[in-house]
Amino acid sequence: MFAVDLMTCPRCHGAMRLVKIANKADDIARALADLGLGARPPPRPRPAPPGQLELDFAA
Repeated sequence: MFAVDLMTCPRCHGAMRLVKIANKADDIARALADLGLGARPPPRPRPAPPGQLELDFAA
């Protein structure tokens, strides 16, 4: 069991409220569209070519 309050903001620790509850794919897509988000996650970045040096830069 975890002692986590789901109705408390993890950033500011203020109270959160339910805005929408969506259980079906169409409802979820509509809720995301209302927030300006796509129904699908963004595409994953392509892997670096073999032998290519990968550097993590802080953005």
